[in-house]
Parts: sequence; structure tokens; C-alpha cells
Amino acid sequence: MKMNCKKYIFAATLLSLILLSSCGSKPKRTMVINTVSTSAGTMIENARASLAASDFEKAHYFLDNAWRMAMSVDNNELLLTVCLTRISAYLSQEDGSLEEARNVLLEAKTYASYTQNVERSNALISLSQVRIALAEKNTDYASLISILDQNKSKVSDDLYESAQFESLKADVYKAQGKYADAESYYQAALEVFTKECYLSELGVNYYKLSQVRSLSGNKNGALEALEMAIKYDRDEENSRALASDYYVKGILLMKDNPSKEDKIAAEYAFKHSADIYNASDLPELAEKSLDKWESYK
Repeated sequence: MKMNCKKYIFAATLLSLILLSSCGSKPKRTMVINTVSTSAGTMIENARASLAASDFEKAHYFLDNAWRMAMSVDNNELLLTVCLTRISAYLSQEDGSLEEARNVLLEAKTYASYTQNVERSNALISLSQVRIALAEKNTDYASLISILDQNKSKVSDDLYESAQFESLKADVYKAQGKYADAESYYQAALEVFTKECYLSELGVNYYKLSQVRSLSGNKNGALEALEMAIKYDRDEENSRALASDYYVKGILLMKDNPSKEDKIAAEYAFKHSADIYNASDLPELAEKSLDKWESYK
């Protein structure tokens, strides 16, 4: 039986359109969903904020969660960042925790080998290697400076990471007793951190700058740097750092035959330090500030 000619033409045209739409056109791309990785990144930032406030228990809590999230989606870049942040946490703790830091460094090297930019990842690892070496009282300072110089160029596209190299280089010079060199590199790091508005880094680096100025006998310069540390730690609302700043300010004021005005200011600094510690529910540290003032009487 003959097919109706019009029906045949319509059916052929429809079939052609179906074939063209299914085979000739590009398939729609699946939306990229990275909710887990984003959440892990947030956890790492929370951990860093906790570290700045010296709340190590909370920092490790956030890092544990970040590690699980990063592992669940096989994100080696995030796993590496978790490890490097955890090393900073261990090195910042009062007990040192050097053995834990060394173990995490080995873990970090493994993740780094699977990242998209292995050279860059290894450069970031070099920062932790030098920090661990300083904590171990490694006195081969020339070797440590060489490690930093060799790796800094690999992160030159990132101002923050480049400034971290400058700051750590200053730490090495401070440990070596080369205070003028240390001050120069802290200043270089501060210039970047100021431009990029990294408040917590500003507080830390002005605090370190105050230390090297004090060690070199520059009492007034040390106090000036410490006032800047106080300013930025206040802006960051970092209570523990602020209390520590005032504690150190009291010590600086009582150096080198303090004047009557210095003693009055020192008393206020120690008592204000204690008030901040008490307000932050840290009574033992508050007592330490008050005991320090009593020791000068």
C-alpha cells in the first residue's frame, strides 16, 4: 500500500530534526558543584582565625573537619593546606609539639606530589621546613636563608605568600642575631600586608618588629612598633593577642631605668592586660600579668 506523499515528507523531516538535535548539537555541560571544597576552605579559614587567637583546641577541631571534607572529594590542594596550617598550629603551641609537626610535614609532602602545581606546592612546604628547623634550634642559618631564596620565586604571583617568605627570612635573621637585617625584612613583609589589609599578619609582624628593636636596644622604636601591633590586634578583635601586647608593653616600659611616667604607664599596661585576659575567661594569664607588675615593685 502506498504511503501518502505528504505524510512521508513530514515524517522524514521530523526524523531528520530528531537526529540532528540528538547527534549534531553539543550536550549541555553539567554544572560544577564544589560545595564540599568550599566548606573545607571555610573550615581552614576558621582554623587560622582560631590560631591567631591562640585557641588551639578549636583550631584542630576545624582542621579535622577540613581534612575529612577535602579527603572526601580527593582535593589534594586543600589537603596540603590543611597540613601546612596544622604544622603552624603545632609550632605555635607552648609544648612545641615538634614531633607532631614533623609527622604532618611528611604527610604534606605526599599530598604535594599529587597537586596540579607540584613546584609551587613544594615551595609552600619549604616555609614549614624552615619553621620546623628554627623550632629545632637549627643554627645553619645560611642554609635556611638559601632555602627561602630558592623557593620564593615560585610563588611570586601571590603577594601574600611572597610576604610570608620575607617575614620568615626576618625570623631567621632574628634567630641569628642580625637585628638590622631582620627589621628590614619585617618592614618589607609589613608593606605588603598593609597594602593587602591582612590585619592578623600586621599584628604579628609589628609584634616581631617590636621584639627585634628591643633586642637591638631601641626601646622607643620597640614601643612604637608595639603600639601598631595593638592597633591591628584591636581591629582584628584578637583578645589574647591584645592582652599579650599590653603585657610586653609593660616589660618594655620597665627597661633601661624607667622614668616615673614609664612606671605609671607600665602599671596600666600590666593591669589592662589582666583585665583583657579576665574578660576573655583566662584568669591564669591575668594573674601572670599582675604578678609581673608586682615583681617590679
